[in-house]
Amino acid sequence: EFPVVCLVGIVGLSAFAVFTRDAERLLEAELDEDPIVYMEQSEYQRLVVTRRREDTRLYLDGSLQFSTADEYRYHEALVHPAMARHGSAGRVLLLGAGDGLALREILRWPTVQTVDLIELDPAVLALARRHPLVQQLHQGSLDDPRLTVHHGDAFQLIETLKGPFDVVIADFPDPATPALARLYSVGFYGRLKSRMA
Repeated sequence: EFPVVCLVGIVGLSAFAVFTRDAERLLEAELDEDPIVYMEQSEYQRLVVTRRREDTRLYLDGSLQFSTADEYRYHEALVHPAMARHGSAGRVLLLGAGDGLALREILRWPTVQTVDLIELDPAVLALARRHPLVQQLHQGSLDDPRLTVHHGDAFQLIETLKGPFDVVIADFPDPATPALARLYSVGFYGRLKSRMA
């Protein structure tokens, strides 16, 4: 009896996994009822781009990352207060933000000489570099010669980068998992502070 119960359980779990995958796709298709123009499952997350009229949206694992209707408000508020506070930042460290939108705002500052960008998921950068709707948004920022891209976990990579940096800007998702929560910790910010000029 035990092997039969195990077999039934395995079949049931397999069916549930298939159903869950299909349900997630249907749910994403219903995200604001916007047509999906791009979908990819990367090693780290599911990337979905939707488009309705003039509004392009990027979702990572179902969470909205940006909408063209108002992304500028978020990215301007994220970048310009720190840049203005410094006044003449030459070296900038940007954490996350593989879509190139925060980078677009950083590169508006004429004093910027170098930007080091750490992005965990290479698929986000690849999407931003090749998808015409996202390329248009970041205005070629990911092709700027002042940019150096580092793929990997910011928690680990910040120790390996040549510093110091004048400004550090973090554009991370909400701390919904333990791995993300550590990027909001006092310890992590202490490590960042040690890399600043």
